[in-house]
Amino acid sequence: TIKENIMNLRKLALLAFLAALFAFPAEAQFYGNINQPTQHTCLSDVMYREAGILRDKGMRAVGHAVINRTKDRRFPNTICEVVYHKLNGMPQFQWTVFRNLPPKDPAMYAQAKNIATEILNNDSTDATKNAVFFTIVTDGWFGGAIYKGDIILTLTIGPKRFYKFKSFLTKG
Repeated sequence: TIKENIMNLRKLALLAFLAALFAFPAEAQFYGNINQPTQHTCLSDVMYREAGILRDKGMRAVGHAVINRTKDRRFPNTICEVVYHKLNGMPQFQWTVFRNLPPKDPAMYAQAKNIATEILNNDSTDATKNAVFFTIVTDGWFGGAIYKGDIILTLTIGPKRFYKFKSFLTKG
């Protein structure tokens, strides 16, 4: 009937709206595709949020690990896709799901932006040796347990450890 068709169209429209709403990163989801963060912003944000307290060395290592993911076919293709990627429904970076993050420290975020520019311009050496994972290890726990046996520790900076796969699967 016409009434059923209208109800089905409304349901489809609602589902399409919800799908579009949740397809965008938390910071941009209410503004639509035009205001999605740039690759530079995504890299700056992940370095700041994941390693800001470790300053230059830590932020640089996190930035390279994210870039390395874009080069490995087991991960998404762009920096923003990597940052907002979910594995089995779980975000790779917990801060990406929070709407009310603490404000950024201007000096520390400026440093993250400068390092992101260097990395994107290939003016920075990858000290992680192709790491694609990083975590803070507490009491021997490693969050990448699903890859147990297939990963190698490549770098430690303070409490943060960086890991790579034994085999790097390049794209292309």
